[in-house]
Amino acid sequence: MLIQKEYNSMDIVALDKAALLLRTTAEELSYLPEDVQQDMAAAVEPPVSQAFSEVQRIWNRAFLREEMQAVSRVSGVFVQSLISLPQKVQITLSYLLSENPADAVTLNRCITAYLGTAALPDIAALLKTPLHKLTALPIEQQKAICGAFDVLCGTVSDEALAAELNAILQRMEES
Repeated sequence: MLIQKEYNSMDIVALDKAALLLRTTAEELSYLPEDVQQDMAAAVEPPVSQAFSEVQRIWNRAFLREEMQAVSRVSGVFVQSLISLPQKVQITLSYLLSENPADAVTLNRCITAYLGTAALPDIAALLKTPLHKLTALPIEQQKAICGAFDVLCGTVSDEALAAELNAILQRMEES
């Protein structure tokens, strides 16, 4: 549990501004981790039109950090690993957790499913092909190409890796 700390008048004014933007109270924000509060205080310094989106982004990040701690407790996956996942995956995990707070199997399936295709952006860059071309493949083909990439990456040159992945993609198109 986080402990509310004492604030100087500048901190209170900044938290009040952030709270106003988020339609909450400064007291509620004071229970967030100190680094989140400092980021929010810094975010309200620019003009209000820019501050709202920045404060909202920080709020979302703090919310997802708390959610990933809960996901970690249920799934057994380290919090740092969960926080490093893309925000879209974190949001999905948060929804899954809210649907069934004790379903470790579903949470771990979601994490595994993401990890099975996580290398697609790296593969697209290596092959100099648009990412949407790879994500349009059936999921099993995405997993297969990512698996080959994961196995070969670091063991062969980039040119050999690209040639092997292109050959795999060509065989997939032919079948």
